[in-house]
Amino acid sequence: MNSIVPCRMRSAPGTWPYQKVHPSRYVPREASETPLAEWKRFDLLQDVLPAHDAAKVQAAGTIGIEEWIDKVKSGDPTA
Repeated sequence: MNSIVPCRMRSAPGTWPYQKVHPSRYVPREASETPLAEWKRFDLLQDVLPAHDAAKVQAAGTIGIEEWIDKVKSGDPTA
């Protein structure tokens, strides 16, 4: 059974506080190659990646989601 629960928004969508701490390492730049996003290394995604990403993953190796979550939790900047 579906229920409708009344709620009140504290702010309008898209207006949440945001502070850019540093530029993302995944934004393409002219002077350097953009690193492979770690999530593209997930073992369960390998059959749907484009060939150029699959080749990078083959060189770097695959990881499990749990390993990636551990990197995120520890604050690893490569996560």
